[in-house]
Amino acid sequence: MLSKTRHTNPTTIPTKGNVVLERQFLREDFDEWLAQWRPGWPENVPVDQAWVEADVATRRDADEVGATLRAAGWKPGRHVPTQQWREMLEATGLVRMHEAAERFLTEFGGLDVQISGPGITCARTPFTFDPELAVGEEDRFADWSSTVGRDIFPIGELDEGRFFLGIDETSEIYLIETWAATFGPVREALENLVLGVSPRRIGSGE
Repeated sequence: MLSKTRHTNPTTIPTKGNVVLERQFLREDFDEWLAQWRPGWPENVPVDQAWVEADVATRRDADEVGATLRAAGWKPGRHVPTQQWREMLEATGLVRMHEAAERFLTEFGGLDVQISGPGITCARTPFTFDPELAVGEEDRFADWSSTVGRDIFPIGELDEGRFFLGIDETSEIYLIETWAATFGPVREALENLVLGVSPRRIGSGE
């Protein structure tokens, strides 16, 4: 996404949090992008945030996310049983499969999405929607549920087990580790996972 090709224009670009981004690290077509997209964004939207959202919108139009999910076995109307996951994870009494989790797993449960390479703001890493991969981590999900005030149910893992994934009763998807972050509601979360957009960190569990 970023190019280290050096530009002759020394201008710097203020971004989110008043961080200054030097032109030498910008993509080569940044000025073209800025002229095309920036006028349509409110002034209170940071340039880097607008950049990310515009890139996601372009890839959404190209159905990159849908194509990636279909390659992993998803299709509209997909329906898989979830009872085995409910019984497995609820056995400890620490987590419960709420309606949002059941609805999500009915459509996406069992998908193993093998992706790699550079993303929009972070590397694209594989993820798997299989709650069984989080068996033994129920206490971690219970602790974060208490911390954020939501009921987070395990739905799988990210980056081959480096992180766990969960969903709350409002259909927001989380990265869970010793810290937690949100990928946003289901549609946004799927886009972020597939396209390589970093989740928003929400606190520390340490």
